[in-house]
Amino acid sequence: MRINHAILLRKVSLRHYSNINRSVASGPTTKSASLKGNVTIMPSFRRRPLTLPFDPVTTRSWADIDIPLDVEQTLVNNGYARPSAVQRSMFALLRSGLSMLVRSPPGAGKSFAALLYSLLTKRSLDNSVGHLILVPNLDLGLQYANWASQILKDSPYETTVLYQWLARQNEQEDARQIQRLQENPHPLLLIATPTRLLDIIESHPDLAR
Repeated sequence: MRINHAILLRKVSLRHYSNINRSVASGPTTKSASLKGNVTIMPSFRRRPLTLPFDPVTTRSWADIDIPLDVEQTLVNNGYARPSAVQRSMFALLRSGLSMLVRSPPGAGKSFAALLYSLLTKRSLDNSVGHLILVPNLDLGLQYANWASQILKDSPYETTVLYQWLARQNEQEDARQIQRLQENPHPLLLIATPTRLLDIIESHPDLAR
C-alpha cells in the first residue's frame, strides 16, 4: 500500500505541553518554520524549501484553508465554527505534501484534521486505498467513523466507497466488514485497528493487494 503522507498524532497533558521547535530541511542547511500549533515537520529524503499554500497564522475560517463551501457549511452546522491553530498548521503542511509529527493536548483537533484532509483529498488513479488511519482501539475508531458520517451525510456517493472502518467486534460485524471490503476494496479512507487489519491481511490476502 502506498502512503503519500505520514501523520503521527500524539496526545500530551497540559502539564507537559510546550511548543516544539519547527524545522524544515532546505538544501544543506536547516531553516526554522514559524507555525502556530504544536506541529513538527518530519525529516524527508527530498530536501526542499518550505512553501505553504496559505499562512496558518493569519487564516481564521474553513474557507481560508480551501475547504469546499458545502463541507464548510456541514462543519459549521455540526458545531465546528472555525479551524483551530493546530488544524490550520496541519492543513498548510499536508497541502504542501509534507509528513509531520503533531503533538498537542486532547481536544486540539488534530485527529479531526487528519480525517477531514483524508476525505477531501483526491484519490490516485491506481487501484489502492486512498488513505489509511490506524487507531489504537475500537472507541477511537467509532469516533472517526461518526465524524466521517457527519462530514459525508450529504454526499451523493455510496458511503463504503468513501470510507470504511475495521475493528474486532463480534462475529456478525466482522463478517459485515469483510463483505463491505469485498464489495468496495479500495475506499478513499480506511480506518482500522492494527490487530483487525492484520487479521484481514492474513485471512483474506486477496483484499490486501
